[in-house]
Amino acid sequence: MKIRLQNDREVARDLDREVELFRFLEKNVSTNKISVPPVLTFGKYRNLQWYLRRYQDGTLAGQMKDDHGFSKKFLDKVFPREFAEAISDYQNCDLKEVRKLRLHYHGNWWYRRDFDFYRKNFLAGFIRSDLNDNFLSKGEVEEIDELLKKSGKLLDREAKYLCHGDLYPNNVLITPEGKIVFLDWGISNFNNPAFDVAFVYLGAWRSKKWREDFLKHYLMRQKTEKILQSFFGSP
Repeated sequence: MKIRLQNDREVARDLDREVELFRFLEKNVSTNKISVPPVLTFGKYRNLQWYLRRYQDGTLAGQMKDDHGFSKKFLDKVFPREFAEAISDYQNCDLKEVRKLRLHYHGNWWYRRDFDFYRKNFLAGFIRSDLNDNFLSKGEVEEIDELLKKSGKLLDREAKYLCHGDLYPNNVLITPEGKIVFLDWGISNFNNPAFDVAFVYLGAWRSKKWREDFLKHYLMRQKTEKILQSFFGSP
């Protein structure tokens, strides 16, 4: 159960947006690949800002603090094509309908703020630490900074797709039947489609083949969607 206890307008708006998003997903996306909780809309409690989450049996894709990404056991169980299709399903919703959602836009301003926060509070220390086994250098951080500066207009223009925004392994479940379920859509936003894809690609570092197949199937699916839209019209 999730319920608003704080007397805060922004918290109330966030919960309203999340409930609105779940209703949208239930209507527009195949719900066998996402977790859509039933919203309490009747009875004496229907006016309270809360909803109930449906219990879902399964195993998490990993624990971020222990696995630092998707566990090998999860990658061995899950077909990369199915994961790619699950992301494509919600990204390819009718954009006219998606725009009606009251979600935050994560365009250039958000990337700049997020990157500056991590550069100041995490990256410098990580580069000097024993954990950084030739994974990241100061020069590469500067390259990322320059890339963001050059990509501002692109990031603003493409911030129009539904994005989960938090695809850590703790928010991905595999059921006993092998079904993929995405949990916790609380910070969903409008973003470019590469954000969730990059999140998964980097999290699957344990298997180069898995993540390359995942990216290949995602790009193939997106290309197929664009071909269909060219024949039948785009949203």
